[in-house]
Amino acid sequence: MTPNTTVLIEKELNQLGGVKFTLVLTAELQKLHASAQKGYDKKIIITMAHFRSDAMPILNQGNIKQNLSGAKAKIMKSLDQLTKEGSGWRLKRCIALHLGIVQYRPFRGRSFIKTPSYIPPRTVINVKNNDNRCFEWAVFSALYPVDYRQHPYAQRAIWVILVSSTSQVSAFQ
Repeated sequence: MTPNTTVLIEKELNQLGGVKFTLVLTAELQKLHASAQKGYDKKIIITMAHFRSDAMPILNQGNIKQNLSGAKAKIMKSLDQLTKEGSGWRLKRCIALHLGIVQYRPFRGRSFIKTPSYIPPRTVINVKNNDNRCFEWAVFSALYPVDYRQHPYAQRAIWVILVSSTSQVSAFQ
């Protein structure tokens, strides 16, 4: 499963730039009918079940194998839960494994967006600006609640010192 699946995801990732995928295992399960367990005729019940992974986002090729392993583990955990809880169901055969891939474009920071009317006033800080530096202005509004835009060059220097890489953004959360 993994080599072909990896190739398919890589191909779509190269074409679309970012993808989300899900795996769905269609399996045939069987168990003995209640009357068969008591020693009567051997009647077997057969049913189809679908086990689905979570939607996994992939933005670069380095995450493909890790996310595939996570998706496979989720499916196997769901199957194990069904068969181990005394239900009597056993896996008879795997019928299909469906790979669903869609384009994924995560939200990115951008210019000012008016606060929706359903959010009460004064519950969030939404700094008005004319550039694409929303996160920067939000940090400055927290550090300097009054007149924080008086010295934009000094603030820009503080910003560069505070956050020199994206890995440091979590420090603000």
